[in-house]
Amino acid sequence: MADVPNVQKIRDAEARIEEFTLNEAELRRTFTASDGLDAAEEEVLDRIKASIAQLKVNVARFRKEMEKNKAIWDKQAKRWATYQARAGKLMEFDHPWAESAVRLEADIAEAALSERWADATMVLSTARKEMKPHWVDYEIQYPPSLIFPQLIKDFKKRRDAADAAEGLTDAQALVILRLAEREYDAEKAAEACDFVRAYDLTAEITEELRVVETALGTAPAANLSGRNWFNANEAKYPNSSKIGDLESSFQSDVTAFKKALEDAGVKVKINCTLRDTKRAAIMHYAWVVGHKETKPADVPEIAGVDINFDHGAEELSVCKALEMVRCFNIVHKPSLTSNHTRGTAIDWTLTWSGDLTIKNKAGEDVEITSTPKTGQNKDLHDIGDGYGVKKLLKDPPHWSYNGK
Repeated sequence: MADVPNVQKIRDAEARIEEFTLNEAELRRTFTASDGLDAAEEEVLDRIKASIAQLKVNVARFRKEMEKNKAIWDKQAKRWATYQARAGKLMEFDHPWAESAVRLEADIAEAALSERWADATMVLSTARKEMKPHWVDYEIQYPPSLIFPQLIKDFKKRRDAADAAEGLTDAQALVILRLAEREYDAEKAAEACDFVRAYDLTAEITEELRVVETALGTAPAANLSGRNWFNANEAKYPNSSKIGDLESSFQSDVTAFKKALEDAGVKVKINCTLRDTKRAAIMHYAWVVGHKETKPADVPEIAGVDINFDHGAEELSVCKALEMVRCFNIVHKPSLTSNHTRGTAIDWTLTWSGDLTIKNKAGEDVEITSTPKTGQNKDLHDIGDGYGVKKLLKDPPHWSYNGK
């Protein structure tokens, strides 16, 4: 932070102006009480007035700097609000870096309250940089943190049932004992806020327990939603990554745009073109059940798909739906009918290095020097728009015929 903030400099200067003004008035009264002012006395008073004038100039300069710094701080409003919201979520999550985030938040708030705008801006910039890796960790850990509590609860219930089952062999009992030991490891990982490891360990021991349950004849139905269903069935409903599977008009536009991209040196990786309608439905209902928008028992039958989202207990059903959301790596709520299912959208990753010279639809060379050097580049969006391939800003890999 600056040694002395402008607001304090202004206060100090104004106090000195008041002091010098009173001093000048007192001296003037003293000097004029006799025969009037002589040259030496005039010089003393002039020096005081010059000091007052210089202090007023300084105050004006400090105020101008403050106004400039305040304008810069005002532009940080969105970033400041985002930082505060994220600090709150880290604290709610009990993330290891939460205390540091909140401490920095207090420093920024105190600087802003004291009108130390430059300090507030500088500390916010530093705090955002320090938070970035911890926020990324939180975003990774948060989804499995929602799933883990019910997942481990379900495991314990099934483990106890298997352990008490008739016909349990010594070998099976030993497997259950060893799974219980690994259950402890999962819980310790959760205590350390490493929910990815906690989730993965619990998923592993649950699948191993299922082997014992199958031998005992007590395994849950094979069509129940969740990670097991995903692993066993997801490949039956593949999306296409072929441009040739797109709707004919959009296919032509994408082909022309892709050629322009590759000719310019852009690395193109296609993730998805035409989405399987069954897969879209599975993803949609996994999302709405997982986010409690639809009751598990209210999910309609998906023609040609053997899946049951209702596990008999709502919390478990929600947990298993969220498992599938995580397995599918779903970021936004999937639609039952969308540009993907109609063949009028493409998800692809676009990257390049250096400046980019690319031909627009009219065949003219356009130079792109802006960043980022990815599919999120707004200048590239203008080029794509000319080809009839429009960007959906909120979904990084997604382009379509209408930008939706």
